[in-house]
Amino acid sequence: MGTASGTGTTHLSLILGTYFNKHKHKTAIVEHNESHAFSKIEEAYEGQGKILGQPTFVIKRMTFYKAYKETLTSLKNQDYSVIIVDFGRGTSRNYPILWDMDIQLLIGYGSEWRIHEFDPFINNGLTKRVNYILNMGNRDEARWFQSKYKEKANHMFYYKDPFHWSKELDKEVVRILGL
Repeated sequence: MGTASGTGTTHLSLILGTYFNKHKHKTAIVEHNESHAFSKIEEAYEGQGKILGQPTFVIKRMTFYKAYKETLTSLKNQDYSVIIVDFGRGTSRNYPILWDMDIQLLIGYGSEWRIHEFDPFINNGLTKRVNYILNMGNRDEARWFQSKYKEKANHMFYYKDPFHWSKELDKEVVRILGL
């Protein structure tokens, strides 16, 4: 879940999907927001004019669910070993779904002019179960976050192609998720 629009939830979802897919987990990536980014990803991957209007598509054995509005129960009853939910910009109405996930991530920016975007989430019910991620952040921002909120945050580097697996990406996901 993101603190604001454009914080990188879709990009992180793709990175996580690539990681789990590479480690032989059957993976679903669910767009649970109104951004329609998954349709744009499908169009870029398949080529313009080849989109059939289906609610799902597959890239590199990962199943993508576009603009998904249902509960996750039906997906959990399928044989996915990993379901990644891209909430986009999060709100408190997303919390029930977030709490039902094995790993909860809140992504935002740690810069001085954007760190305040974490405030509504931290002040309104998120707990230590959440893994805070500073997109394109650094160690100094992570330390600043910890002194401000008394919560640990991980910084995440930028990866131009989230579908391209590398040893660096693998180490990054292990570090971020604490695996």
